[in-house]
Amino acid sequence: MKRIGFIKKCFANICVIAGAVTIAVQILDWYNPYMNFSGYLWPVPWVFLVCSLVLAGLEIFS
Repeated sequence: MKRIGFIKKCFANICVIAGAVTIAVQILDWYNPYMNFSGYLWPVPWVFLVCSLVLAGLEIFS
């Protein structure tokens, strides 16, 4: 049980970080579209998606 709690905390922190990075990149792209920040950081939304799905699965099945 302690391992699942630790994994949940890790994935929750990763979700918060990936969400904050995604918001920051969107704001940077809005103000400076020629730098193409979202083109370089395309895996960040996917990390956010996978972590949130794993976190939801752990919450449902635990």
